[in-house]
Parts: sequence; structure tokens; C-alpha cells
Amino acid sequence: MKISFIMQSYLGSYPGSRSDSDKKFIRAVNSFLNQTHKDSELIIVSDGCEVTHKLYYELFKKEDRIKYVYVDKDTPNMYEGEQKYYRGFPRQVARSLATGEVTTYMDSDDYLLPHAALEYRDWETDRKSTRLNSSHEFV
Repeated sequence: MKISFIMQSYLGSYPGSRSDSDKKFIRAVNSFLNQTHKDSELIIVSDGCEVTHKLYYELFKKEDRIKYVYVDKDTPNMYEGEQKYYRGFPRQVARSLATGEVTTYMDSDDYLLPHAALEYRDWETDRKSTRLNSSHEFV
């Protein structure tokens, strides 16, 4: 079962932003690459962040299991003036690229333990099996 991980990323600084966001982003992507379950993909969607864009092209462009898309802040439905208008648009763009049977999300400062994708796959398999078995009881 292929799993699509979607990571929306804005690493620029803003009031209240986390420290060392670039280092945490690199750690997060590497934790994905170090998964024991390799039938997975990571889709990084940069919501107008040049830092994310630069790090992807410097460090991860050659990784076959990583897809990258840059959503410009001038994209319709992204922002309206100074107001955030539709924050979910970058995720929708990423979902359109997903090829996994299931999709999940990770933040750019997350860290996945090496068996996280395998455990997620097993959980999804069990959940689908339980749903199928329980549906027979109602027939």
C-alpha cells in the first residue's frame, strides 16, 4: 500500500515563528527518507517560501520519492490583500499530485520514527479489514 505524505512548508520568519525552521525541515524530510516502508512519497508544497524552494533544490531534488510544488502567494484564492484568504489551497494542490492509496500529512518540523510509515500502513490495512468484516454482519 503506497502512502502519500503531504508537507506544507513556509520556513520564512514571521512573528511567533519557530526557531531553526530550516534545520527542522531538513530533519523532517530526512526522517521521511529513512522510513523502512519505501512504498511512499513525500509531496512538499511551498506556500510562497523561497527558503523551502532553495533547500529542496539544493538537497532533495534528486530524490525519486519526493515531489515538490511551489504555490506562489499571488495565486488566486491564496491571499486577498494582507488577509489570509484560503490557507488550504496549497494542500489541495499537493493532493492533486498524490498517487498513494492513502494520504496523510506531516509538518515541516515533524520527525518520523523509522517505522512510522510501516505502522501507518498496517493500521490502515487493519482498519479497512475491520470495516469489510463488520459490513458482512449487516448484510
